[in-house]
Formats: sequence, structure tokens, C-alpha cells
Amino acid sequence: MNVNTINGFGLSVEDFTGLIKEAVASELSKTRELFLSSQTEEKDLLTREEAKDFLNISYTSLWSYGKKNLIKPKNLGGRVYYSKSELLNLLNDVA
Repeated sequence: MNVNTINGFGLSVEDFTGLIKEAVASELSKTRELFLSSQTEEKDLLTREEAKDFLNISYTSLWSYGKKNLIKPKNLGGRVYYSKSELLNLLNDVA
């Protein structure tokens, strides 16, 4: 038995390690871009509580709008954020 291959996938340990590094680097890059864009613009990302208060609705309604694709929640670091510009567009569409 060859210890240098991942069983069932035929990948060497080096190839598998490379794939993991690429995936992690890609996700870190996305997170960094989202963080930097939120830092440079006016505070565009709102927490769930801020979004709820901004729209003057309940958490359930906020969740429901996300499920109906009226707004798109963004996940960053295990937290949920909403784009202030998307919320403004939602208010303009309703009015």
C-alpha cells in the first residue's frame, strides 16, 4: 500500500495539500475583498439587527425577504450581513 496517495482518489499527498491550499487561499481572497470594499465605501454592510432596524421590520420578515430573494444576505466570518444599497433598492421598489 502506497502511503503517499490519498486512498480512493489517486491523488498524491502533495497534490491534495495543494488543492486544499488553493481552496483556502481563494476563500481568504474573497473575504479580504469583501472586507476591504466595506471599509472603503460608506458602511454598506449592515448586521441583521441594523438591517432590521433600518427597514423597521422583524427578524422573521428579514429572513423571509432573503428566502424570497428580495434581498441577498452575505455571509462573512460566520455572520450574516445585508447590503445597505440593496435595502434601499427594496424600499424604492415598494414605494
